[in-house]
Amino acid sequence: MQVPDQADSLSNILAHNKAFEDDKPEKVIEWAIDRFYPKLAIASSFSVEDTVVIDMATKIQPDIKVFYINTGCEFRETDETKTIIKNRHHLNLTEYASKLTVEEQGRAYGEELFRKDPDLCCQLRKIEPIKRALSGLDSARC
Repeated sequence: MQVPDQADSLSNILAHNKAFEDDKPEKVIEWAIDRFYPKLAIASSFSVEDTVVIDMATKIQPDIKVFYINTGCEFRETDETKTIIKNRHHLNLTEYASKLTVEEQGRAYGEELFRKDPDLCCQLRKIEPIKRALSGLDSARC
């Protein structure tokens, strides 16, 4: 497989897409790990799709970093799935959360900020934590 070295332009992204077109997902994950590890991480919400990617990646690189954003509003089932996957794969798992608890946010901005100002709510609960999660990763070249 001939894969371009640069991933910083649309033409290079299209070339990568073409190069991997007939490959199995594991091959793409293996390439990404070979190229970017250890400045590579898997973001997860512990959906079915995420757990499949985690399974494939940990077979290639067992200590690959996996992170998730804890918004403070997770379902019990999400926490249960997270625990099962973490234990099964001995994950190098990191949680990132808002600097404010849901209660602190309510006191500072009023209850149900997600209804009154969803952009601010997402900024506080999702965007700011994901910026911290991506810090130090090789996001400039992907």
